Amino acid sequence: MDIMINDILNFVREHEVKFIRLAFCDIFGNQKNVAIMQPELEGALFNGVRIDGSKIAGFANEDLYLYPDPTTLCAMPWRPEPGCVIKFYCDIKTKDKQLFKLDSRQILKKAVRDLAALEYSTKIAQESEFYLFRQNDHLLPSATPIDNGSYLDVAPIDKGEDVRREICLLLDRIGITPHSSYHEIGPGQNQIDFKYMDALSCADNLLTFKSIAKAAAARYGLYASFMPKPIKLENSNDLNINISLTKCNKDLLETSAVDEEIEEYFMAGILEKAEEMALFLHPIINSYDSVVKIPFVSKNYDSSFKCRHIGSIANPYIAYSLILQAGILGIQNQYTIKKSVNLPKTLQAAIIAAKESSFVSNSIGEDFVKRFVLQKEREIDAYKSSSRETFYMNEYFLKL
Repeated sequence: MDIMINDILNFVREHEVKFIRLAFCDIFGNQKNVAIMQPELEGALFNGVRIDGSKIAGFANEDLYLYPDPTTLCAMPWRPEPGCVIKFYCDIKTKDKQLFKLDSRQILKKAVRDLAALEYSTKIAQESEFYLFRQNDHLLPSATPIDNGSYLDVAPIDKGEDVRREICLLLDRIGITPHSSYHEIGPGQNQIDFKYMDALSCADNLLTFKSIAKAAAARYGLYASFMPKPIKLENSNDLNINISLTKCNKDLLETSAVDEEIEEYFMAGILEKAEEMALFLHPIINSYDSVVKIPFVSKNYDSSFKCRHIGSIANPYIAYSLILQAGILGIQNQYTIKKSVNLPKTLQAAIIAAKESSFVSNSIGEDFVKRFVLQKEREIDAYKSSSRETFYMNEYFLKL
């Protein structure tokens, strides 16, 4: 670790890095960051950087400390060199240097370790959808999509091609290589697909991708929205993932294909716990404006399977944690694949299912569940005291 830190400090000096962003997310997956100057980096790596936990949604009323994860260093793609800006994703700890139990990254790390204890590992490939909207005369997002295109349309019908290209190029510059990009079904709707990576890197990369997508769109005078259902009668924004399950030895240095039977147990576990984890895959009222299909699991043509219709605004660390933990239960209990799954029709129903689930509380922590549910219940109360259109615009469309 010290060698890696020395390499980082040397990189910072050689490239005349001026600012360092320390990134993390709240319990809902909203990305946050603190920027520090270059001279402060060494202290941050060893002693962390203090933040006020009481001001972060769902966090504890205490001082917390961000510790940069050295393996996540990347240069921000739109910052010129020299004087570039770099970013780390961070582990969150308490003042006595204990891991913070509400840190989403730590929860996913535990799920990965639990799967490794059974001598299995996963790779995940993400497929993310988003809409591009025009801005109004006041340079605020409007409800007008950039085009009236549909699936796989090309220019001039597809007017998002340049934005998608810029997003892909920016991502490639920081080592996140997209697999493909294209126009999706809805007007102004786009999709970018990514290559297989480990679960933690996928979650980190999804937050980075969403940030870059919004920044790139803004440079074109547009607004990128990941709101699940931004246009009432059009296609929803989903996050689909392809999962490859492999057998590995305990140090994860050697991997091999798993038996089809084990793969089916894993898939069956996800279906078995679909209702209980629905709140965390589809966490807002707008998520339930269309038929919720959480998660429709199917075999791919290769040795992988697909989980469809995860919410585009779900906290990816928590979503992937629950999916992995459900798969683990499936393997341990040799579940059989269900022909049908009862799914919540409303956010309130999803809250009830989560509160009653020992699986959820065991997977992500009872305190995490309580704090998440409390905020969601407040969200429902706020929705009831406002008009639907105003609430959707202010709380969802302008923020997601």
